[in-house]
Amino acid sequence: MPDRLATIEQSSRPTLTTSALNAHDWLTATPDRPTTSTSGCVDAVLGQMRPVGLDDIAAASLMQRVDHKFIASPEDLVAFIAPLVEEYDVLAVQNRRAQHYRTVYFDTPSFELYHQHRVGRAGRLKVRNREYVESALCFMELKRKTKRDRTVKQREPVPQVTDIPAGHTAGIRHDLERLGCLSPTLLTEFTCVTLVRLDRRERITLDFDLRLVGPAGSADLAHVCVIEVKQERPDRWSPAMQQARRLRLRPGFSKYALGVALLYAGVRRNQFKRVLRQVDDVMGKAS
Repeated sequence: MPDRLATIEQSSRPTLTTSALNAHDWLTATPDRPTTSTSGCVDAVLGQMRPVGLDDIAAASLMQRVDHKFIASPEDLVAFIAPLVEEYDVLAVQNRRAQHYRTVYFDTPSFELYHQHRVGRAGRLKVRNREYVESALCFMELKRKTKRDRTVKQREPVPQVTDIPAGHTAGIRHDLERLGCLSPTLLTEFTCVTLVRLDRRERITLDFDLRLVGPAGSADLAHVCVIEVKQERPDRWSPAMQQARRLRLRPGFSKYALGVALLYAGVRRNQFKRVLRQVDDVMGKAS
């Protein structure tokens, strides 16, 4: 594993045992997070965009969509946004254009969902609770990747981010019952900016100041940025996709899969060597 990723804070890596996954103290810990300059780098550009509220972007919820993820440095992130100021609006909540998210991912004791992602299985699932801190909203979200590489997301409100998922709608309940026992596996914390194309058929999320936390360790990837372009239907000529090609941005990663690969010793991770090298490269440029 790359040297810089060895800075993960851990005394020992957790093993895939039910007892390890049932210890929830790590979910409520609030360690000091390093401050970075990424927010400052993007603020000037975001200030040129028209702010919109949650109600304004409801038509662009894109619960069924095609996703394109890219990994970027803070400098890449600014270069990506700059030409888009006339084509996209920016979500503002309580006058803030950058929001904070906390997400708890759930998996079976054998890490069935992680392995589905690792091998690229069609129909693979992610089960998570996500807290939108500034909005004071929290949802249980189930994401499925279809055979046609579309993402289908279902969600229901939950009282708090650490609640064990228990779906109420028939489809979600069926999936959760099929999976059986689920336990919290990974906590992610990051800052997110949401851009919306003026025709409302495309959203972009810009994630940075990323922290991954597990039962026995954590990883600060503060300078690693993830750009995700979410489209109603594939459009490689959208302004965002053209800009990603111009900058030669490399394919991004699943935060959940990366977190498990980094923080759990007992899982197979060969498929993520490329991603780990890319993460290390971005972190190296920032050091």
